[in-house]
Amino acid sequence: MSEDWIIVCDEKNLILKKNDNNDYSLSFDINENSENDFSVQEIINSNQFFELLYELNKDIIENITDSSENSINNVNNLIIKIKNLKSEFKTLKNINIHLKFIYKFENNETSLCSIPFDNNFVSTEDNLYISTFLIKFKQNKPTNVLLTFKIDDIVDNDIFQMYLGLYFKKLFYRFKMYFE
Repeated sequence: MSEDWIIVCDEKNLILKKNDNNDYSLSFDINENSENDFSVQEIINSNQFFELLYELNKDIIENITDSSENSINNVNNLIIKIKNLKSEFKTLKNINIHLKFIYKFENNETSLCSIPFDNNFVSTEDNLYISTFLIKFKQNKPTNVLLTFKIDDIVDNDIFQMYLGLYFKKLFYRFKMYFE
């Protein structure tokens, strides 16, 4: 049985969707300008994706910390500190988004695939452990981008979850515009 997805936001050629299981999907195409020094794929393949995301979004991202411990298995641990995320209970707050993933490179596709956190990591309003996400970059003309993620049930606040999805949309819109 397939999930029913509803469109949360469809503007600026980015589509943010959500289903009843709190799975989110953000999809868009990047029509890369041929005069750019680097392609999307080159940025991703050189591990500069998060650096670029930070540089393009300094008004939203306070910092990105790489706390990778296991370089043998190429496991990446990142903490993205988002500024001023609105919550139903507090008007403005900063939160830490924790991601644990590996890169997968296949022909003309690069993926950032999540790895589950240990059970002792529990999401709170200030620290979100997004243990289910996938970012796919498929090199075509245009480059297709798909981000899917699930916000753990621990944070049971639909408005908060929606704001986080919209923040991801804003971060990736600037990424898209950088290459177009």
